[in-house]
Amino acid sequence: MIWRRLRSGAFIAAIPQEISINNARNAACKLTESALVLIGSGIFVKEIAKTALLKIITLKIKKMEEKQAVSMPRIGDKAPEFKAVTTQGEINFPSDYSGSWVILFSHPADFTPVCTSEFMTFASMADQFEKAGCKLVGLSVDGLYSHIAWLRTIKEKIEYKGMKNVEVNFPLIEDITMEVAKKYGMLQPGESSTKAVRAVFFVDPKGIIRAVIYIH
Repeated sequence: MIWRRLRSGAFIAAIPQEISINNARNAACKLTESALVLIGSGIFVKEIAKTALLKIITLKIKKMEEKQAVSMPRIGDKAPEFKAVTTQGEINFPSDYSGSWVILFSHPADFTPVCTSEFMTFASMADQFEKAGCKLVGLSVDGLYSHIAWLRTIKEKIEYKGMKNVEVNFPLIEDITMEVAKKYGMLQPGESSTKAVRAVFFVDPKGIIRAVIYIH
């Protein structure tokens, strides 16, 4: 009876599908101990059952890791399409930018020092990008209201290397569902954190990815 339940994976049914890998491993340890209590006191039987159970759990975790793994589009690929809400209204990417170069870049989180300096630098150079026929689009997995508050803070309170009163006029994507981040491989597989890594995609006027910068 116990063996049949082990083979069917009944003891690990309690591990949710959308759990992080680290939490899954912790849950696996607890479930293993619980199963051993039910199996009995026979040492030999316990060891066989423990080995079988750990194999089942390992396979489940491996499948979860494969499911969470996100591939990143490569140079020469068509930029993945998406519709998103931004600080400048809704956009359809990359169709809204047809005929122009676009730099799509992500940052881990609003209100962090490095991200703030990056946005201030990009915003202060926006006219230069515009003259070069290039648009800017930012992204993080924070919400729209967080984005708005952060950009207002940058304009009203932050001064950095001679830059102050900097207004960010290019779109900053709200991606709390992580849909866009997943399409562009901006999330680290197996990580408990949901922050996007720093990634930059250079998209040509035909919507083709021509260069990628990816910072782990």
